[in-house]
Amino acid sequence: MSSIESLEKLVARVIKAHNEFDFDKMSSLMDQSVISKEGTFFTKERFIEVCEKLKKSCGDMVSIDALGNLNKIDSVQTLWKVKYSNTEREMLWQMNVVSKSDVYEIVSMSVN
Repeated sequence: MSSIESLEKLVARVIKAHNEFDFDKMSSLMDQSVISKEGTFFTKERFIEVCEKLKKSCGDMVSIDALGNLNKIDSVQTLWKVKYSNTEREMLWQMNVVSKSDVYEIVSMSVN
């Protein structure tokens, strides 16, 4: 499987986890060092809060388009344009991922 296909599979899984407010599924996509850090930003409560805010203010996700990847020294930054049902505004999803045995894991992520 190519790295592009692996990233696309990861994004599909992230979208599904967000749409289903599934913290356990999302956690499985994260690099475990991020989750195990004391005082981490990624908690179940915070994840649910972000999902609820996106759903309430933007509606359902209707499309997602890859904008490209930036190769970093030890990670890949991947950018996605996302459209939702209740707004004309487009959102930018950004994920920094690392590859472990041809499987990508998220080390950071933001939605703007």
